[in-house]
Amino acid sequence: MFQPHWFPGLSFSVDYWNIRFKDQISSVSAGTLLQGCYDKSHPEYCDFVQLNADKSINQIFLKPVNIGRVWVSGLDIEATYRFDLGGGQGMLRALATRYLTSGSNSELPGAIDSFNNVGVNGGLPYWRALFEASYSTGGFTGALTGRFVSAGRMMGPSYVECSTSCPIYDPKVAATINNTNRITINNDQVNAFMYLDASLNYKFSSKFEGFVVVNNIANLDPPRWNTGTGIGSQQTGYNSSFYDILGRTFRAGVRFKY
Repeated sequence: MFQPHWFPGLSFSVDYWNIRFKDQISSVSAGTLLQGCYDKSHPEYCDFVQLNADKSINQIFLKPVNIGRVWVSGLDIEATYRFDLGGGQGMLRALATRYLTSGSNSELPGAIDSFNNVGVNGGLPYWRALFEASYSTGGFTGALTGRFVSAGRMMGPSYVECSTSCPIYDPKVAATINNTNRITINNDQVNAFMYLDASLNYKFSSKFEGFVVVNNIANLDPPRWNTGTGIGSQQTGYNSSFYDILGRTFRAGVRFKY
């Protein structure tokens, strides 16, 4: 952390992080379990396949197993400035994360490293940031917070964005970064988003306080994107990990200690 003596109240920090781990907890599909057991490429999968006396399949157990690799890296950048104002204390704070890499490999037979999904709506954004301005005096604290998500792509490098002269996709050929055998989409762009929130807190005593919070003041809708359907699921059309799906929301309550 850098705190310049010639600028009282200012602090600044930059952290690089790189997280990699193996044997993540995941579930293997019934077809993969059966194939790995049958061709002996993964004989341990036979523990999940229960056979009858005549060697026919009785049932296949789908259980979490430790398999595959996952990695993600990025930069955390934070700047804070605290200052006295009108008998109270103000604060300006910015906290930003720049994602650099993100991917996975199931390590199943024939698996390859995934495309880097940074900047992809279904993965991680290039930038994610919080901007906060607050003021405290006595028992009162008020704050405005901006939540920023950078622009990106809906589906990312595993798709080709085009409207004319699009390549023909062959589902039997694996898509790689070095070929154009990828599903096409006419618009793969997601705009940057900024949400504005507000909060008010008042401490009646050291053990009792009340608060009011308004999230997404502008009542912005999340960006639409094409999500696939699955068994027991529907096409939601948005990413709930980074965008508000409820619009403007209000919360109020009290906190107390005893």
